[in-house]
Amino acid sequence: MDKDRAVELMKVIDKAIAMERNTRSFYLNASGHVDSVEGKKVLRWLADFEKSHESRLKSRREMILADPVLAGIKIESSKISTELSEAGLDPEIEEGLTDTEIVVRAMEFEKKAGDFYSRKASFAPEGPIRDLFLDLHKEEERHLKILEGQHQHLSVKRMWNNLDSIIRDTQ
Repeated sequence: MDKDRAVELMKVIDKAIAMERNTRSFYLNASGHVDSVEGKKVLRWLADFEKSHESRLKSRREMILADPVLAGIKIESSKISTELSEAGLDPEIEEGLTDTEIVVRAMEFEKKAGDFYSRKASFAPEGPIRDLFLDLHKEEERHLKILEGQHQHLSVKRMWNNLDSIIRDTQ
């Protein structure tokens, strides 16, 4: 991989890390705003997924830094503004949002993340980085499906669906 390509991939990965961190913050904030024990479980479970996504991205970032083409070049983690694009959805929860409105906001996060990874996978070179973007795209699609089911459950039954049922139904 050439130096310019490596630097460009670093920027994409740094943006993805910021996006995952921001989404995790949203889920943790949201879990503090819902009263339902099941709602809290679902949101914290999703937050844990975002943390694992961030870890996987950081690992790929280290892999790029280890590329011999970058030997002797110091590349600092990009300071990606969380006010830009996918990373920019506000993780704060406004007072008075209903659980259903929180789920709708969560669906926005997951949709944007899935679209981001799909776009970036189509431009990434064959190999572990493209594979990671494709895997993350699938996981974000699964999260969106989970949230769509949760939205329907909240709309119809006025309560959160059981986390174990969600996991079983979306595997």
